Amino acid sequence: MIRNIILIPVSDGQPADDDYYGSKADEDLRQTVKEYTRKGLLFVAAAIGDDKPEIERIYGDAFMDVSDLSTLPEKLTSVIKKHIHI
Repeated sequence: MIRNIILIPVSDGQPADDDYYGSKADEDLRQTVKEYTRKGLLFVAAAIGDDKPEIERIYGDAFMDVSDLSTLPEKLTSVIKKHIHI
C-alpha cells in the first residue's frame, strides 16, 4: 500500500485531448482516482475557475474549492494534517 503520498493535480480544468473529452474522459479520470485512492494515494484537486462543478463531480471528496487563493495555504495544511500521521 502507498502511504503518505498526496497528489495535487494542477490543470486547466476537465480532462481533454484530441478526440478525447467529455463523459469518456471524465469517467476514465474518476476510475483512476478511485483506483489510486484504494491504494492509499490522497488526491486533492484544487479548483479556482468556472469548471469547479465538473472538477468536484470528477474528484468527489478530493475536491477543494480555492476560489479565494488566499485560503489555499490554510485549506491545504488542514488536508495534510488530517491525512498524514507522523
